Amino acid sequence: MSPYTLIAAAIPALLGSFLLLNFVAAPRALLVQQAAVAVVALVAATFTLRHFKSNLTVKRMPWLLLGMAMLVCAPLIIASSVPHRWLGMFGFRLYIAPVVLPLFLLYWHRALSGDKTTINLSIIAALVAGVGLIAQPDAAQLTAFALASVPVIWISSNSLSMRLLPIGLLLGAAGFSWNIPDPLTPVPYVEGVFILASRFSVWALLSAVIACALPAIALALFAYRMRSLGVFSVSLYFATLYLLAPAQVTPVPLLGFGAGPILGYFLLVSQVRRLNSNAV
Repeated sequence: MSPYTLIAAAIPALLGSFLLLNFVAAPRALLVQQAAVAVVALVAATFTLRHFKSNLTVKRMPWLLLGMAMLVCAPLIIASSVPHRWLGMFGFRLYIAPVVLPLFLLYWHRALSGDKTTINLSIIAALVAGVGLIAQPDAAQLTAFALASVPVIWISSNSLSMRLLPIGLLLGAAGFSWNIPDPLTPVPYVEGVFILASRFSVWALLSAVIACALPAIALALFAYRMRSLGVFSVSLYFATLYLLAPAQVTPVPLLGFGAGPILGYFLLVSQVRRLNSNAV
């Protein structure tokens, strides 16, 4: 199965985003930003798939994962607004967790095929990311990340107790995070896109539900065809966010306004073939 199928699977949701933003008469600046991010991410992913090869070794992956985990935690230090989920510059705010976590899961799967030091360092990186998510607080992202971590941890060569411990810590943190009050009010064209689509028509709602499901389905099919547990874990991450979306506790993946989910998805796609070789 071609990774270009993953790109095609995102197109309906991206186009639907513009329709919904126009429906609510969103500021033109938001439309321009959304279009620019989508085009740049799509072109960059396509170009990378065609022209670049990865020389990243398994032994170097834990250090990259630790850097990504620190990036997840960065809003806790830099962001001044609550919740601490965004990195901002020049008036632009980037929701960092959905940018980092899909690729983190793919890298993590490969790191867990390394030696004991590589495995343990990568698990520490995942726990650091989990601490950052619970502190932000971001229950939806932490829940999606924790559930997606189960298959990648389970296939590691660690002992049963050393597999159950990080799984238990991440799932326990995810469960606890739902008890932390979220100060964020849902935005109609971000967390509330399904309700927004339903106000337009039943067909619009059905189209939104299908368009949003396509990326997770495409990732699951790609994982099945390529026998990749790493890609499957990413599909589980997106599926969890998709199922949580009707509760308006998280941006709907790729549907509605938001640069983070778009960048995270296409960044993943740009790497999925090269990091998927001999993935199981």
